[in-house]
Amino acid sequence: MGTRKSAALGICFLALICAACAQKGENVADKKGDGKGTADAAAIGMEIAADLDARIAAYAPVELKVPWELLDENDQKVLERLYRASKIMDELFLRQVWSGNVDLRDKLAAGGDARLAGFFALNFGPWDRLNENQPFIGTMAKPDGADFYPADMTAAELEAWIAAHPEDKAVFQGNFTVIRRIEGGLAAVPYSKEYAPFLEEAARYMNE
Repeated sequence: MGTRKSAALGICFLALICAACAQKGENVADKKGDGKGTADAAAIGMEIAADLDARIAAYAPVELKVPWELLDENDQKVLERLYRASKIMDELFLRQVWSGNVDLRDKLAAGGDARLAGFFALNFGPWDRLNENQPFIGTMAKPDGADFYPADMTAAELEAWIAAHPEDKAVFQGNFTVIRRIEGGLAAVPYSKEYAPFLEEAARYMNE
């Protein structure tokens, strides 16, 4: 029974980690493109895709059941901590996709359309991931650089900066930094600083 419990808990843990890695890996690729778009959620517009119901219907809800009989009281506490840590990483990822996501989520929640808010939550933003990231709210194209780069940055600007500052190349192209505008130019900010409140809280649950 001990082996079965460990296996069940291990599967739950791996599912959480794999989900986080998949989300992160997708946007590491995004950050190599041209930066477009805006951080202002109001500028995206609130036109709703006419075929929203059909898009939602493309998903089949699946219930994932926890084999509670394989988990003792301590295992269940561990699983709860992993769940709480994963929800924090969801909040972090929402911000990585687009800097206007949090404001737009709040607007959708205030609007009272649970169907639209749910589809937004499913896609971590207003772009349909099963439809080549076409917007289903507004008309703004998904920023190629997500929020890893300034919304108005182009690949040419990034390449010009690196050419003029070759010492920045490694950190600017690293997988664990974001690029921000500062007085006098650009700076690479480590995830550990940019997302410190989220990472610290998630780490607390993981340590527990």
